[in-house]
Amino acid sequence: MTASEDRAWFIDSWAVHDGKVFASRRPPESTDADATVFMSVPDLEAVPVGRISTALRATRGGFQEGLRTNDGDLAEIPFDDLRQVRDLVRRGYLAADLGPGSPGAIAGPLPLPRPDAGPDAGGNLLGPESDGPQEPWAPIDLSEAGPPPDLDRAVDMVALATILEWDRHLADKEPDEIRGLMGWLGALSRAGITPRTAGDPSGARFPVSLLDLADQYGARHLRAALELVLDTWWVPGFRPVFSLEFGDWISGSWSRSHLAAVPLPVAPGWPAEVRQLTDMSLLPVIDRRFWTAPRLVTSLDVAPLVLCHAIRQPSRWGRLPGERSAAQAAYDRAQASMAWLEIELPPAAESVLAEFIDRCLAGPTTGSPAGSPAPSGPSAPSPAGASPRWEPPPQTLSASAS
Repeated sequence: MTASEDRAWFIDSWAVHDGKVFASRRPPESTDADATVFMSVPDLEAVPVGRISTALRATRGGFQEGLRTNDGDLAEIPFDDLRQVRDLVRRGYLAADLGPGSPGAIAGPLPLPRPDAGPDAGGNLLGPESDGPQEPWAPIDLSEAGPPPDLDRAVDMVALATILEWDRHLADKEPDEIRGLMGWLGALSRAGITPRTAGDPSGARFPVSLLDLADQYGARHLRAALELVLDTWWVPGFRPVFSLEFGDWISGSWSRSHLAAVPLPVAPGWPAEVRQLTDMSLLPVIDRRFWTAPRLVTSLDVAPLVLCHAIRQPSRWGRLPGERSAAQAAYDRAQASMAWLEIELPPAAESVLAEFIDRCLAGPTTGSPAGSPAPSGPSAPSPAGASPRWEPPPQTLSASAS
């Protein structure tokens, strides 16, 4: 069903963080609807609703009222069809997981938000003054089948950068932080991501090779944590079989929510507000600006997304001759998740969504009282999330208010 004559699809009410929306085909600023539907994640299939009053009633239960422009006119934003509405709801739902105040961060195993202490050892690896490879990374062309040629190297560098970035959080030798790091190392091992450090003189296998990496980048807290684990868990006189037992011995529990605790430094061209691996794994699939920036998107830019897909795939121990790497296998799923680029939203909808993404990335640590919740939803005066975790009602997804 598409827009026709003076009627278009408009959002009646929307629980942004919960991925639920009511939309009607009607004239702007009217309740004379030809059709009203309800959609909810995960499938976002349109379910007909008998009358628009059901959609309006949802605003009394935590849904935000409508979707309006952020240019001062506060006009309702029209959509050509339900595909556009569906994609906006999906991207808004995913964007709510950005930043230190996200639901994923709250559910993670370690206290978040983490202190924003500026670039650390991980930033030295990915930054312009890094000791890593300086040749240009391969540009990404989503229309081409197969991963770029330097994908494995890019994913390895991002994995090493997350490990080095953990150094700042290990200064107090908190057991939860150390276990969190070891859980991440175990998850990498089980996923088949065991990067070798550049110029490693010892030839040690992962994760013992990380001792040399810590020395190379001055990550003394990381080295101390690794040595502690060596002394505590690895039995003297026995050679550990890392590929089979490392993750089981010392990683403890690990789930998807734990990804919210994995820190990530900022590489050149990335948003300065990036704090965690999941931030850079979401931006390629929700933020059109990621792809329309003046610079080319490279394999390093999509490496965090590929790495997250690799962690979520079934365990991979070893690699058969001729078999694709774990990163190459994960790239296919990552490429499919970026297919939203085929759907173009109205410019006004893109604008309020971009504003919401920026506020989520900034989190409650900038311009908000300590402990305040993350931004709620786009351009409406009422709170966007229907879940009780969002209280008191925060600002809405765009800068406009009524």
